[in-house]
Amino acid sequence: MKAIEKPDTALDAWIAVLQASYQQVSPDILLTLFAYSTNGGQHTLWGGRCTANQYLIEVMDNQSMASVLSLLYEKTIKTSNLIPESIQESINIKSYSTAQTLDRATHNILDRLVWGIQVIFKEDWKMMMTITVDDYATSRTQVRLMARQNTVLVGGRGITLRDSATELYHNAKPYFSGIQQQ
Repeated sequence: MKAIEKPDTALDAWIAVLQASYQQVSPDILLTLFAYSTNGGQHTLWGGRCTANQYLIEVMDNQSMASVLSLLYEKTIKTSNLIPESIQESINIKSYSTAQTLDRATHNILDRLVWGIQVIFKEDWKMMMTITVDDYATSRTQVRLMARQNTVLVGGRGITLRDSATELYHNAKPYFSGIQQQ
């Protein structure tokens, strides 16, 4: 199998991993990322999970999405057969800098979402982002906000994380009305 071209971002690299794994290892492979509050709403932590077959590989309580993507990739390679060797030879998630985690537009919408969620919901919130792939090598994403002891449940979906996050942002606007980003 020929090596793939290096994707532009760490998230795109993970999507390439999902596509290869879907085709070669397990069609039920799923990447889930989490953002959640800690320390009384003062900080946001990140986590991630890769699941397929009997595997559930997880990393939690990290300072950035970049570290989650890198650590989860490394742990998935060490503890499972979910990432084909051909992909391991082509993609090294650790080679991406923090600035290369997401494209600018996706970074901007997630940054606005997390900021608004922190302001409104303080310490009682969690955002979950799921990414799957299909036979046509397209990704499908969903982003869900759960807050106020799950009395607030808002979601968005789309082809890309940016699409899903944008839809979530619009669906959550009633909660965001009246706040101004500084």
